[in-house]
Amino acid sequence: MPDPAKLRGSEEEVMDIFRETREKVRQRVEFVLEQVAYEAAV
Repeated sequence: MPDPAKLRGSEEEVMDIFRETREKVRQRVEFVLEQVAYEAAV
């Protein structure tokens, strides 16, 4: 994932990358939590 703090561009372009990065992080965290919950249930 790119570091959005290092990006250059218009405010809108930078905010779009921040949002995309946030969503990628959210998806990874949710995946890990699902795996932990599954392992705990087994």
